[in-house]
Amino acid sequence: MATSIIAIALAAIIRTAGSNTANLAYLKEKTFAHWVAMNRMAELEAARQYPALGRKSGSEEMADREWYWSSEVKKTPDPDIRRVEVAVRLEPGSDTPVIAFISGFFADNEPRVGTQ
Repeated sequence: MATSIIAIALAAIIRTAGSNTANLAYLKEKTFAHWVAMNRMAELEAARQYPALGRKSGSEEMADREWYWSSEVKKTPDPDIRRVEVAVRLEPGSDTPVIAFISGFFADNEPRVGTQ
């Protein structure tokens, strides 16, 4: 009887340890993917140019792994503001799962002719 109780307890401990390991790996992936997305957004900001409408994609190496990003610049109701969305995946292609997704806004700081 005692050995069966110990066996059940050990099985629960092993299952919990395995679950924690899987969660740790998942969170590590999510963190690196988020950093890749933030890097892409920082590159757009550092360019100091109003981002052009459209889609772009590329890859970046981080933590000994290749990460694949795609970005899309979209119009907003305000013509002086654009929305940028960045998605990061482990594999190239839009049909693979997104690991991290961020969006942000960029303002056109250039004065327009006829405005004050």
